[in-house]
Amino acid sequence: MGLSGHNNSVSDEAGIAIIKHAFERGITHFDTADMYGPKTNEILVGKVQLATKFGVESMGPGGPVINGTPEFVRSSLEASLQRLDVDYIDLYYIIRVDHKTPIED
Repeated sequence: MGLSGHNNSVSDEAGIAIIKHAFERGITHFDTADMYGPKTNEILVGKVQLATKFGVESMGPGGPVINGTPEFVRSSLEASLQRLDVDYIDLYYIIRVDHKTPIED
């Protein structure tokens, strides 16, 4: 995917628009190389940040049951990493405040 200079370069804005357009149509594999740009194509593709949330242990009759314990965070993170098929998540945060678990935990 040469957006930045193997042939004619496009602006970052146009490159991002192309990536979004492709994703909206079901493209989920973006292949690049360090030679494109040179190097700038990887920077453009690398601007994508992956974020997801945790904290809902179950849905109870009164709404979501929130769990922010360290053990639940760890198990939720490991499950998210596996489902997303990635080694890390850029931003991982709780969906609701758990008033039973101290923030320091």
